[in-house]
Amino acid sequence: MAIRLNLPTEDYWLDLGQGVRVQVRPLTAAEYQVAQQRSVVKARELGEQRRDIEAAGGKVTGLVDSADRVDAVGIGAFLFGQALARAGIVAWEGVLGPDGDSALPVTVENVENFMRIPSMHTAFVREYLAPLNLVSAEGNGSAPSPSGTGAAGATIAGGATKRKPRARKAAPARPAKNART
Repeated sequence: MAIRLNLPTEDYWLDLGQGVRVQVRPLTAAEYQVAQQRSVVKARELGEQRRDIEAAGGKVTGLVDSADRVDAVGIGAFLFGQALARAGIVAWEGVLGPDGDSALPVTVENVENFMRIPSMHTAFVREYLAPLNLVSAEGNGSAPSPSGTGAAGATIAGGATKRKPRARKAAPARPAKNART
């Protein structure tokens, strides 16, 4: 088993669809870990804010319940993507202001707003993590192919030779001999 260390070492462009491209820094393991930890801390803070508001008798709207497992996972993934984008995006094309005419500068606030668009969030995380995922896939028990992915590994399982009969349907259950009805 082997992995190929062919991660990007210089800034590069990601096409995210809808006419949007972002230029990103290469993602390091340290930045990845920092983004994960920032998302955990931020999710915890949001949960504490919600509990404080509710404890004071306030009603919370627009803030997910981080005590709910599904909400916690969702908000964690969202915040992780935002943290990656804040650390990685250095330039972009196709991101316009509310007027639709002027390009927006890359700022923390604009990046966070950009990452609130579900299709952009999903595409960014998928594309930005792709080089790391390819390295992981290469080390997943297969020798790397010449193109750099593990997809060209040799087939080790032969085809099925004979169809086996399907399991028979169970007969209806019979009442026990001494059962009371």
